[in-house]
Amino acid sequence: MNPINYRNLTLQASIGSLTQELKKMREEVDQVHQDMNRHLSNHDVALARHEVEISDLKAGK
Repeated sequence: MNPINYRNLTLQASIGSLTQELKKMREEVDQVHQDMNRHLSNHDVALARHEVEISDLKAGK
């Protein structure tokens, strides 16, 4: 195999490896975003409950 073909194959393998790593990282970022959104949603629910409790206390309930 001539040096140019070998280098081309080596670069293609490196690009393939980097592409797979990027895909994996993108999936991990997506999972973190899902987890954060779920966490924020839980906080929104808790905040709404507290707002109702405060409203009830102000109303003397």
